[in-house]
Amino acid sequence: MKNNETIKYHWKNNKLQGIEGIVYPSGKIIIMDFYEVIDNNITKFFINPVCETSIESVENFNADIWCEIEKHP
Repeated sequence: MKNNETIKYHWKNNKLQGIEGIVYPSGKIIIMDFYEVIDNNITKFFINPVCETSIESVENFNADIWCEIEKHP
């Protein structure tokens, strides 16, 4: 199954990738690193790209990347 077909299939079954990153319809994934810094009661959030991969590559290492979601009407 092609990457975009895989994404559509899981979406129709109320599932999304449990990946911290940006997932493109092509299956490309930009893995992101998130963190927060608290300084003098001021909280700042940061996000940085870590690497580029694909759904296919991630599923080679872990076939269970899909998380169930509840769609709003």
